[in-house]
Amino acid sequence: MSIAAGVARMGRRQAESLMESTCTITKVAADEIDPETGLRTQTTTTIYTGKCRLRLPSSWAADVDAAGQMLARQMPEISIPVEAAGSGDVRPDMSVTITANPLDTSVVGVTFRVRGIQFQTHSTARRLQVELMT
Repeated sequence: MSIAAGVARMGRRQAESLMESTCTITKVAADEIDPETGLRTQTTTTIYTGKCRLRLPSSWAADVDAAGQMLARQMPEISIPVEAAGSGDVRPDMSVTITANPLDTSVVGVTFRVRGIQFQTHSTARRLQVELMT
């Protein structure tokens, strides 16, 4: 094992130690409209379930001038373990639901949509840029 690989593995252990929340990431497997009722039914498939960390990096917050109004655009980030089963299968437009958050229980049940994924050679966590689903 190279020094860089060893350092990355140590970094991953450290990053995972900060993941005190848990989440479930799902994707839509089927999206159908019932011809008789006209109601939409979605079937989902779970891609990942396990530990995570939710944060809002201040460097990602930006002011946007839209039609003369100053709006704050926030870009929350959810980190999951790099080597966890299913973490490499997460893609944009999947849903992330916080299932436990011991330090702020009001976040439990909040759902986000994955907007982007960061990849890098020596990643210590799989970082997902997300937006709050309303």
